Amino acid sequence: MLHILLLILKIIGIILAVILGILVLLICIVLFIPVRYEADGICKGTVDTLKAKVKVTWLFHLFRADIYFKERKLRWRIRIAWKKMTGGQKFSGEAKEDAKDGQKSKELQEVPQITQSEKLQTNEKVDEEKAIKKPEKTKEAEDAENSKKGRIQQKEFQEKSEKTSKVLEEKCSDTQRNTESHERRNDENDFDRSGKIKVIFEKIKNLYDKFKCTIKKICDKIKSLSEKKDKITEFVQDESHIGALLKVKSEVFRILRILRPKEFQAKAVIGFEDPQRTGQLLAVLSVIYPFMEDNLDVTPDFEHKVLKGKIHVKGHIRVCHFAALALRLLLCKHIRRTYKDIKNFEF
Repeated sequence: MLHILLLILKIIGIILAVILGILVLLICIVLFIPVRYEADGICKGTVDTLKAKVKVTWLFHLFRADIYFKERKLRWRIRIAWKKMTGGQKFSGEAKEDAKDGQKSKELQEVPQITQSEKLQTNEKVDEEKAIKKPEKTKEAEDAENSKKGRIQQKEFQEKSEKTSKVLEEKCSDTQRNTESHERRNDENDFDRSGKIKVIFEKIKNLYDKFKCTIKKICDKIKSLSEKKDKITEFVQDESHIGALLKVKSEVFRILRILRPKEFQAKAVIGFEDPQRTGQLLAVLSVIYPFMEDNLDVTPDFEHKVLKGKIHVKGHIRVCHFAALALRLLLCKHIRRTYKDIKNFEF
C-alpha cells in the first residue's frame, strides 16, 4: 500500500515539474528572445516617389509582419505560424490585373443579352399571328350602353351639387370661427404684454445674482491657489522627491541607449514650403543627433519643397530590458516614497 502511494506522489511530482519547466521556458522565451525589426526607405524628390518597407519578426520568423508603402498606398501582411492576413490598398500592377479580369467577365455577360433580344422579337411575331379580329357591336348593345351612360351622368351631377352645398356650409362656419379666434387673440395679446414685462425684470435679477456668484468664486479660487502654492513648493523641494526624479531620468537615458538600433544610416535633403516648419524639424532632429552623430546626415532647404534621400534601420528589442527597468524603479526607496506622497497629497 505504501509503495503505491509513493508511486502516485512520484507521478504527481513529475507532472508538476514538467508544468513548471514549461512555464519557465515560456517566460524565458518572452523575456530573452528579441523582437527584430528592419526598415528601408527611399525618396527621389516628391511624396509620390516615396517607397518604404518595414519588417518585424519574432521567435525565428514564427511571427512576422510586413508593411509596404508605395504610390501613396499602404499595404500590410501578418503571418502567425501558418495563418496569414493581408490588408490595405492594392498597387498599380495588381489593379491592372483586376481590371483585366473584370473586362473578361463583362464580355461573358454580354452574350446572353443578345439572345434575349432575339427571343423577344420572335415572341412579338407569334403574338401578331395569333391576334383575332373582334366582332362588330349590334345596335341593341349600343342603345343599352347609351342608357347606362345617361344614368351615370345624372348620378355624377347630383354628387357634384351635394359637394358644392357642403363646401359653402364649411366656408360659412370657417368665417365664424376666424372672427371668434381673432377676438380671443386680441385679449391674449393684452395679457401677454404685462406678463413679458415681469419676465424681463426677473431675468435681469437672475443675471445680477449670477454675476455676484462668479466674482465670489473667482476670489475664493485665487485664495486657494495662493495656499496651494506653498504646499506644492514644499512637495517639490523635498530631497526624496528630487532623488526620485533623478533616478527616473537616468533610467530613461539608459533604456534609450540599450534600444538604440544596431544599424542606422540616413542621408536626406528636406525642405518645406514654410521655412518655419523646416526649422521645427531640425529642432526635433537635434535631440536624436547626439546618439546618431556619425550615421545621420540631414541638409535643410529653406527655399524649396524637397524630399530626397535614403534610410536604413535595423535592430532588436528584448522584453527583459523593460522588466529590469520596472524592477529597478520598484526597488528604489525614493520612488516608493514619492508615489505614496503623490497618492496622499491633498490640495
